[in-house]
Amino acid sequence: MKRALLLLALFAACDEDKPDTAEVARAKADCKQLLKHIVTISPQGEGQNADEIVAALPIEDLQACAATDGEVRACMGKATTVAQVKQCPAIVGCAQKANKARDKARKKANQPAGSPALDKPFSDARDKCMAGDEHAADSLDVE
Repeated sequence: MKRALLLLALFAACDEDKPDTAEVARAKADCKQLLKHIVTISPQGEGQNADEIVAALPIEDLQACAATDGEVRACMGKATTVAQVKQCPAIVGCAQKANKARDKARKKANQPAGSPALDKPFSDARDKCMAGDEHAADSLDVE
């Protein structure tokens, strides 16, 4: 569980001098639920009260979580194991790479909205990424 929480901190930054925006406050509330989920699926959290554990976390953990990419948080919320939680940044990065390659192909083909035939290989790669294959988009041209 500690590793999963530390993972969130790696992708975050916080600014204690500014009051939270509505978006940040919402993200922090979502993060409380996410952190409870992580405690629940963690072997270290078995038999523990997730609400109490999350309530005892320092505010920096919530700030770090709130600053994490929303897609990464959503992925972590769907994870059923701590290993899947740890894989989320790579999975989302893979999916974003597929989207970037798709956008490049659309621009090259002068089809800003794309077409099913043009988008299919990129959609397939993104689907594989989201299914856990963090290297599915590696062969796509993004540069």
